[in-house]
Amino acid sequence: MMDHQKRFHELVDKHLNGDLSTGEKNELESHYRQYERKVLTPRKKQEVRRTIFQQLLVHLGKVEKTSGRKRTNLNFVRIAASLALIIALGATLLNEFKFDRAEVITIATGFGERKEVVLPDSSTVTLNAGSSISYPSFFDTDIRQVTLKGEAFFQIEHNPDQPFLVSAAGLTTKVLGTTFNINAYDTSEKIKVSLKTGSVQVDGKDGTLAILKPDEQLLYHNKTGIYSVLTQKTDNDTSWMKNILKLNDHSLQEAQKIVERWFNVELQIESNGEVTQQTITGKFIDPKLDETLHSLELLTGTKITYKKQNHK
Repeated sequence: MMDHQKRFHELVDKHLNGDLSTGEKNELESHYRQYERKVLTPRKKQEVRRTIFQQLLVHLGKVEKTSGRKRTNLNFVRIAASLALIIALGATLLNEFKFDRAEVITIATGFGERKEVVLPDSSTVTLNAGSSISYPSFFDTDIRQVTLKGEAFFQIEHNPDQPFLVSAAGLTTKVLGTTFNINAYDTSEKIKVSLKTGSVQVDGKDGTLAILKPDEQLLYHNKTGIYSVLTQKTDNDTSWMKNILKLNDHSLQEAQKIVERWFNVELQIESNGEVTQQTITGKFIDPKLDETLHSLELLTGTKITYKKQNHK
């Protein structure tokens, strides 16, 4: 069985690389004749198609890295032909010849940096400073599920047959295809899910909390479990993507954490204690550290010093 399996993989690899001889083509096609009577159910066929297609993309991605070719030059006709052939072999063959399991990939940003991540389904995620996202190397189940720590803006490819789920700080945001922002830092007392386009469903451990419409935000308090749905321009919550630091009735403690993540610094604040109850509202376009701290000092009547950090 192992020799048969190894030979099958060799033939598939050669087929993907366009190196299959006439005799080897006949050998591979014999698999089709052997398994053509084993019929997949429509649902199982979709699952198999997704799994194999994404693994073919992973395979070709490895090939192009080795050869130095760009992804835009991928031969999708070749992918489709390989996909059709392998799907035709049926569920038995899929179980007999195991494909690689999806690996978990984690991408993180340090304080003071942002990154754009392209997921296996071509959805994109922009990570804010001090954040991370974990996802499989390919989506091989009925759902596309990722885990977020921190803050990110999502642009999700539409696929009603494979819903997209984001797990963050105990909440799960479920979407089909939309754009939205999640703010769920470990150091924050609140989680905020802000919808820009489409629709999302936000679930807690006891069930659904809300189904949001564009320019609605769910604000969830970690300690109490109390939540509310607010109407507010989502652009206010995604201004960080345009390099705008925006404070909107934040406490001094919250503002301190935001500034520390933004500039990769540690702040020391000297105050009389009463200022901790004060809220701060301000907008800084393409902010500079010294100018931002000077403005905060004027707004709060405090003395602020800082030192550089190495949060990477």
